[in-house]
Amino acid sequence: MTTIAIVYLWAQSLGNLKNLPTRVRNLGLVRHDKDKIAAGFTNSASMNGDKHSTLHYMITLAMQQGMLWVGIGMVPSNSKAAARNDINYLGSYAGPIAQSPSYSTPEEGPSPGDLETATLFGKRVAEIAKRCASR
Repeated sequence: MTTIAIVYLWAQSLGNLKNLPTRVRNLGLVRHDKDKIAAGFTNSASMNGDKHSTLHYMITLAMQQGMLWVGIGMVPSNSKAAARNDINYLGSYAGPIAQSPSYSTPEEGPSPGDLETATLFGKRVAEIAKRCASR
């Protein structure tokens, strides 16, 4: 079985993700991505910003194609001592979620903790893809 990790990137433009169902639908009933690995993350200016709605939309698209969704695999930093720059501070299980101030430059956001969460998640997806490819 050939395994390819596909990470859906939520871009600045909502249109990039909204066009995905059309591109997927145009493939017809042939599900070219069946049994491939899917994972996703999102970022918005607001602390909440409907990030889980975005991730669940990506999960639904992946499931419709028979893909295998990889969750974040880490617990949230939600103790009394937790700080904004901790790993998985925003507390997602479906995939990393990040927050950046409106109109910020890449140097101004996301926070170091959000970036480290994304880095660890990328390593997790790569490791799972590697394990699946070796079977």
